[in-house]
Amino acid sequence: MTETFERTRRDCGQHPQPPHPSECREAEERMEEVLQDLDMHVHDRWQEGVEKFSQYLEHEVYNIERACSVMEKCKADWNRVGEYSKFMNAEAEKGDWDEVDMAWGATVELIRNEIYDDCDHH
Repeated sequence: MTETFERTRRDCGQHPQPPHPSECREAEERMEEVLQDLDMHVHDRWQEGVEKFSQYLEHEVYNIERACSVMEKCKADWNRVGEYSKFMNAEAEKGDWDEVDMAWGATVELIRNEIYDDCDHH
């Protein structure tokens, strides 16, 4: 039992280190690539591509939030991008391209305006 407490004490003193600034730049570069690919597939109306890259987008939202230590309004904005990506994926599966186009347009608008204004990284 004492051994368990000793291990616990060591673990409790260890906190994750903040991400290195290069991680944020790398996350931004990956996000840019995913957004460009998703844009291409939305315009081409390629269902598999939209499904794949909307899932990548959702994953990259998590990565950018972690790597860039986003908070408050910026985090809320990126969470909305994640929600739009889920919606695009679902609508692409149904083949509803009007809804995919609407969600993609809202995503682009959100990134160009709110994220640009609310976030320190870009």
